[in-house]
Amino acid sequence: MPPRLAFVFPGQGSQYVGMGRALYERFPEARAIFEEADRRLGYALSRLCFEGPEEQLNDTFYTQPALLTVSIAAYEAWRTRGGLPPDWVAGHSLGSSRRWWPPGPSRSPTPCGWCRSADDG
Repeated sequence: MPPRLAFVFPGQGSQYVGMGRALYERFPEARAIFEEADRRLGYALSRLCFEGPEEQLNDTFYTQPALLTVSIAAYEAWRTRGGLPPDWVAGHSLGSSRRWWPPGPSRSPTPCGWCRSADDG
């Protein structure tokens, strides 16, 4: 039997100042995910993830799109370098929403609009 691959995405509480910075600096596709999130959300989510302040990053309004964006950036860096698609996807809290991810070719690579609208309403 071939090896099986599972991805487990983090939920709220796993955020920390500096998360995603190495992905942003090393992988152009991860950088593009952060830039798209910044544009769609209308604020510098990337700066919040990389520099804080921690109090703001810990606010659910910001935490959820931050974790979602970092997870997608990590997946895109994996995928574009020939990483195999997962056989299973799981997550805790908001991480469980990423079970609907990864997207097919016609879907948006950054569902931050969904994340924010789900929080707002």
